[in-house]
Amino acid sequence: MNKKIMGLIIANIGLFIMIIPLSMIVMNDIKQTTSISKWLDYQQQHSQKLMKERLLVENFSIQKEIVDVFNPESKTSNQRNKIDMDNIIGNLTIPKFNQSFPLYLNASDEKLSKGVATLEGTPAPVGKIGERPVIAGHRTNYNEISFFFLPELKPGDEIYLSAFEQNFVYRVRDTQTIDQYDFNKLNPEKNVDMITLLTCTHAPQYDKRLIVNATRKYQQKKTRQSINVFTYVFMSNAPWTFKFKRYFPYFLLSVLMIVFIFINTRSLKRAKKSE
Repeated sequence: MNKKIMGLIIANIGLFIMIIPLSMIVMNDIKQTTSISKWLDYQQQHSQKLMKERLLVENFSIQKEIVDVFNPESKTSNQRNKIDMDNIIGNLTIPKFNQSFPLYLNASDEKLSKGVATLEGTPAPVGKIGERPVIAGHRTNYNEISFFFLPELKPGDEIYLSAFEQNFVYRVRDTQTIDQYDFNKLNPEKNVDMITLLTCTHAPQYDKRLIVNATRKYQQKKTRQSINVFTYVFMSNAPWTFKFKRYFPYFLLSVLMIVFIFINTRSLKRAKKSE
């Protein structure tokens, strides 16, 4: 086999090894941007059902003991009620990350593979004073539907929450790293409407929990939507260092695709000339 052809094959294999995982990252990220539109469609189709469930959860505590979805020793409750625990109940958007997550009740591995969910034992996110919904999310792969970037949140950053036909804006107050059994740090605070975002940390043991506490800023009428990549990069207030980190896979994939097209186009031209 011609050495040039062999070199081209090896170069293409090397490029594909890098292009395929980066393509998956970008595809997952693009898929995530449809989260809000899917929620709005679901909300429109099931408006009456969501309103009835909101009335139920406003006067109902799912479970008193918190169940940590990341800890296999935690035992889930078999309690049944009139609320549909399997379907989406809302959407969580973090503008700084330009990410949106489908929101569920009673976290499980299955639900966290599709979005984020409140921990069992914490109330539903309906904006009640003196309650503290704890919303858990995996911290898995770069740009997937997970809380990968959660450590980047700082005091003052906003979080948009839409659930049960209501829309709220929360502002980050503080972040903490706690032990996996330290549930006292998740107790509600008197006269405060707050939410807590939670994910596992301290690899490889993952025996710690990163929590981001946010208090309600105001309630709004409409669901806030994600913006496109161009608008986010050039017009959002997120730090440029984070923007670069956030969309680095897009940049690297573009460069690799240009290199792939360039070397193969050049090889085809040389092959035609030698005929």
